[in-house]
Amino acid sequence: MRIGVFAHSWWKPACHALGHETVDLPVAQHPSGNVHAADLGARIANGVAVLGRSRAEPVDLLLDNGGAGLGFAQSTSKPGTLSPVHEELGKPLCSHFIDPVVTALQGMGWPEVWQSLQSATWVKAVWDRAQAMELQRFGVPSVMHLPMAAPNRPYCTDPMDTARCRPVVSFVGGQNTSYFASNTTVPTSTLLAGTLAQSIRADLPQATFFDAYHEVFGLGEPPTPGDDLNIRANKAAAYFNAKLFFNATQCIRNVTGSSSS
Repeated sequence: MRIGVFAHSWWKPACHALGHETVDLPVAQHPSGNVHAADLGARIANGVAVLGRSRAEPVDLLLDNGGAGLGFAQSTSKPGTLSPVHEELGKPLCSHFIDPVVTALQGMGWPEVWQSLQSATWVKAVWDRAQAMELQRFGVPSVMHLPMAAPNRPYCTDPMDTARCRPVVSFVGGQNTSYFASNTTVPTSTLLAGTLAQSIRADLPQATFFDAYHEVFGLGEPPTPGDDLNIRANKAAAYFNAKLFFNATQCIRNVTGSSSS
């Protein structure tokens, strides 16, 4: 199998270890250097490059991290409209989401994100079980739970040489949200849902935000099978906006050493 890999080098050795050939594909750019901030225009421009490269070197599967491989091109079946590049190629796209979907695709407007999520040939492999469940309950197709794992390779277990350790504190990860930015104003209306969800988790640690928001406190109307696309999108937008403060409190709890899931 030949797999198109979107500028994330850690996928290449994994593919090669399984005996698969890889083709390097570019991702949409943003002045900040954060691929998650790429907007629709950048993803359209990048889509043209990906389309040309993939046709020159055909692939069987597209693989990315955090939806970085989601690009767009002019639809051949519906002139005047855009289609995801993977649909134009007739190949599946698999995205591994470590960050929440709404964070990973933060550079796009919610209507574009929601419409894109409806692609059945876009496999969304989500590491957080609760997030995978909520996307499924909102009717997003092809969502699967893929837990985090460790590389299956030898690594050094020798004690660290403290004489060579300079920083006292180090940070591992990336700030892919602007929630804590000093110039960001958080609507107070979003605080209630997060506070209530945290309060119920004090007694029921396994309760999810979805449980608290829809089933315990009834803060919003849950999605139903009869909802059309626009209604479901509006419900999902209200839900994820309300969840921002909850996510922030989870970060604070992790920093202070409290356990969370």
